[in-house]
Amino acid sequence: MDHVNIFYQGEGIADIEHLEIDSDDTFAALKTTLCGKHGLSTETLVFIEDNDEPVDESASVRGCAGAAGVKVHLHRCRHVKVTVTFNNETVEEAFAPSATIARIKRWAPPQSWHARWHPGGVRRLPNCL
Repeated sequence: MDHVNIFYQGEGIADIEHLEIDSDDTFAALKTTLCGKHGLSTETLVFIEDNDEPVDESASVRGCAGAAGVKVHLHRCRHVKVTVTFNNETVEEAFAPSATIARIKRWAPPQSWHARWHPGGVRRLPNCL
């Protein structure tokens, strides 16, 4: 039987952890295993990394596995609010708990900020002749 590497993190889990499961297992079986291992509520939602909606728990893990396996996030909330303030401008957005920092960084600076700043906070200087 084939196995799939599961890399997971979530609320109350300090680090990214690893588990190998049978490729025919469902996400419901994975959730049961992880909730039992970490003492999480059965109401915990399972997200695949960077997906906005929880995974269909009846789906097979194999169907979502890439070459390195599956990256999973466990959380009780469907969304987390991200707030960014820069130069007295504040913007907010709700993301799934599985959103990566890279995705949030792509969103973070509104278009009006792009005109004044490059990513990383380096000031864009006017072109001088």
